Order: sequence, then structure tokens, then C-alpha cells
Amino acid sequence: MKNNLKFFALTVFCFNIAAAGITADTGNKGKIKYVPDTFVILPAKTKMIFEWLLPPRDRNGLKPAAENNAQFSVDTKGNLWFGRDNNMLANFGKNFVLKMDVPYREFAFLDSGVMYISTDKYLGFIAEIGKKAEADKNGIISASFQPLASLPVPGCSMFPGEGNILYLKGYDNESGDSNVYTFGGKGSTVKTGDKGSALCYKHIFSVKKPITAVAGNGKKTYIAMGRMIVEITNGKDGVKGFFVHPSEDITGIVYSGKAGIFYSTASYIGYAEGNGCIDFMKASNPRILMQKNILYVFMPDNYGVLKISNVDDLKNYNFNSKKKSGAEK
Repeated sequence: MKNNLKFFALTVFCFNIAAAGITADTGNKGKIKYVPDTFVILPAKTKMIFEWLLPPRDRNGLKPAAENNAQFSVDTKGNLWFGRDNNMLANFGKNFVLKMDVPYREFAFLDSGVMYISTDKYLGFIAEIGKKAEADKNGIISASFQPLASLPVPGCSMFPGEGNILYLKGYDNESGDSNVYTFGGKGSTVKTGDKGSALCYKHIFSVKKPITAVAGNGKKTYIAMGRMIVEITNGKDGVKGFFVHPSEDITGIVYSGKAGIFYSTASYIGYAEGNGCIDFMKASNPRILMQKNILYVFMPDNYGVLKISNVDDLKNYNFNSKKKSGAEK
């Protein structure tokens, strides 16, 4: 299909959808607020839909996301979750806030709806909160962390995969290796004794380079290192180069079986598949998440969360490829 790429200052393409929500913060509904240095370039007939899940806030007086370790996720029902200070969790869809009894590192949702939480040493979940639990004077409900299993190495990072696969990435101080493990799916439970069972992680990859992100479905796994993404399969192909970004390190990757691989860098969000690649959105330090063929983008400078539907539409186009096979130069 021939491409007619259309440039949209994000002000025109999708921000008008949320104009009322953005200008409501200032009290001036007659003036459209624009996000600086942010735009989209896509085929003119794209079926992708852009809308705000959470409109951006004014930067003035806004505490940077990095200072309170702000994290975001979206559950399988489409509810937006935010975490901060490694102890607070807020569900924006159901309008409640939890305060954990121990500091957590990260949280993630699988396709089944299960929410996992990690600490420095353990993988676990939120213990059941009784129906009679009451919020304090600030509207915050106390919650307890329930350990499920020790992490394969301390300080692992979590990456939700497609098909109820959870990827974990950790660094081994003794060997100097960055390792990738899977949790969930076939082989994640083994028998111990006559009636017992134990959860186990599957080690799938080691490398001496720092790993920044992992995505996949358990059968195909994609791992980002520097500007490069490699693909790991369970078949005869093993490990092979998938993509090298021409100018920036990869900071995040997500996978959709319907669409393929999406990536983020310090300045862009892009799409890479067998038909080429494109940096289709410019944004400052974006963070990305995939849920049911919907791409979510968190903008840490202003706390906006963008919802991009029908991302598999990009498979219908051929882009001038920057894709390379082999190793990063």
C-alpha cells in the first residue's frame, strides 16, 4: 500500500479530543492547551484512534515523575493505575487509593487480570482487603503485601507479556550477567513430593550488556539492549537481531500478537515489524504499555496518559525502513 504520510502537530490530531479537559485546569475554556514538542506522523488514512485516558497537567509547580518514582499501568478492564513513592497505589477508574505496608518496586497486570507486585526480594500480590476495610481521613485504605515467591535475583524488573507471561530482568553481581526469566505459562509449576508443588522461573537469556526492556508472548521474546532489539524463539532460529534504532537507545518495548513490536526512546515512540519501522510519535521520555491491542503512553513531564487504539492498523503500511539485522554498531 502506498503511503501518504501526514504530519500532525499533536495539538490538531488528537489533543482537540481532550481540549475541554486540558483547559478546565486553567479555567479558560476558550483556549486550547498544547503539549510542547509533541507531535504525530502517520499515514493519512490511519484507523488509529487517539484519546486521553488522563489529560496532561500544567507543568508549573508539578513535581517531576522521577522524584516520586511515579509508575503507571492499566488493568484488563481499562482502569488506569498510578503508583508513587513506592508505597501508594491509586485506581483512577474505581477512585480508591491504597497504601502498602511494605515498599514495593513495581506492579504489573497480566491478561488474566492478576496484579503482581514486586519488592526487592519477592514477587507477590495484594492480600485480600476485607469488605469492612475503611479509608482514613485522607481517603486512603491500608493494604498488605503477600509474598508469593522469591525473585530469581534481588531487584528484578517486571515486564508483562502477552498470554499471561510475566518477564523478569535481573542482574547477577557474581557473574556480571543481565538475565531474563519467564514466570507463568507452561512449566511454571513443578511437583514437589507426593502432593506438593512449587513455582519456578525459566531462565531464557543472559548477556554481559545492560538490558533495558523485555516483551513477547513466551514463544517469541524481544529484548532491548542499547539501540538494539533481539528476538529469541523456542525454535531452531535461537537468538537473532531484530531491529537497531538509528540514533537513540531503546528505553521500552511492548508486544501485540495482532500488531507487532512498539518501542520507546528518550524522544520517540515507534513501530518495528517485517514491513519496516517508523518513529510515529515525538514525545519527551515516554513510557509505554500494551493491553488488548491498545497502546498506552505515559508522559512523565505532565502526567498525561494517552490511549491509542487500533494499533494493528500499522501492519497495513510499508515504511521506509530503518530496520537492520545483526548487531548494533
